[in-house]
Amino acid sequence: MRAAETITGSNRSRVYLEDLTSGSLICAVACGLRSDRIPDFAFPLNTDELLISRTYRTQEETAIADTSKLPNASTRDFTQRFAIRASQHFPLIHNGRSIGVLCVDSSRRGQLPNVDQRRQLTTFLGEVAPNIDLARRFHQQLLVARQIDEAKKRKPHW
Repeated sequence: MRAAETITGSNRSRVYLEDLTSGSLICAVACGLRSDRIPDFAFPLNTDELLISRTYRTQEETAIADTSKLPNASTRDFTQRFAIRASQHFPLIHNGRSIGVLCVDSSRRGQLPNVDQRRQLTTFLGEVAPNIDLARRFHQQLLVARQIDEAKKRKPHW
């Protein structure tokens, strides 16, 4: 998160990682205004209606200079609730596969990272994606192991 802030000058960012147990993108970390409440929101993996999901699915950067013009009402509500007026979304890709999305947000309309900042951030994300993917997979394995343990505790022994 600090790298995104250093490169773009924005102190508001979110990282969503795929959670295959729920079929959604889960906020792994957020910083900036009201960031403590952002992790409560998840986005489905397989829709083009939501920009975060589209960025994940297409593996292409997405920019929205004015979030009040978003076509999806729930996304507009989300951006209003967290005072996000502009946002640039970067896909996190490892071995040609999407693993998540980095969102760099702004409380000012039209304030997006410039071309050089986007290039630097894309290069950085390409370098750290293997480590992020490793941590994401480990976390997924822990979640599945916990679910199995809970299921075993609920079932009577035969």
